[in-house]
Order: sequence, then structure tokens, then C-alpha cells
Amino acid sequence: MDSARALVAKGRGIAQDRRCNRRNDEADAEILSDILDIISDMPSYGYRRVWGILRKQRRAEGLPR
Repeated sequence: MDSARALVAKGRGIAQDRRCNRRNDEADAEILSDILDIISDMPSYGYRRVWGILRKQRRAEGLPR
């Protein structure tokens, strides 16, 4: 049987299970506002540096990264 793995996973319901573990929109909006705050301070920062700063800030606040 020559089938793509994505089709096999879809048939088993694996792809649907992954979507259930996503965060809610409120958490996404909170993180997005934090990212926009960092970018407004230094717009030349790349995504890796922004992610590092965000991770440090959230760790200092006791929030999950």
C-alpha cells in the first residue's frame, strides 16, 4: 500500500487529536501582545531573540514559557 503518512494519520484520527491540545485564543492573544511589546522596543530583533526575551520574562513572572 503506497499512501502518504499524512493520509494514514488522518484516517486514524491522529491529526485531530493534536489540535485538541492547542491553547485557547486568550492565551494566544496574551502572548501576542507580549511579543508586540518586545518588537516595539527593538524592531530589528529576529524571532529567536524575541523568543529568548519572552522566555526570560515569562520565567521571571513564574509563567509557563
